Amino acid sequence: MSNKNKINSFIVNKIKEYRKEANMQQNIIADILGISRVAYINIEKERQYMSIDKVYILACVYKKQISDFFPPLINIEPEIQIVEDIEIKRIKRITKNAKSIIL
Repeated sequence: MSNKNKINSFIVNKIKEYRKEANMQQNIIADILGISRVAYINIEKERQYMSIDKVYILACVYKKQISDFFPPLINIEPEIQIVEDIEIKRIKRITKNAKSIIL
């Protein structure tokens, strides 16, 4: 499962959890969001993504922080290090090629 799908699953689980806690029906939430009930059901079934502005509206409705809908931040330093290493190698290669052209 891609990171995008994992994040969406987390958001959808929170959306469903908060809706059930508030004892609200899907059609009511759909009306609040300005979408059809079918569109809302598709969101809860992960068939389509919910836009951030709609997540914000739900945060207001459920009196939650917007961050409550998202997974905790992860440490991405290893990925950053990989990118930095690739960039350093690229710069060294360019510098070496430039030196050989000058000489």
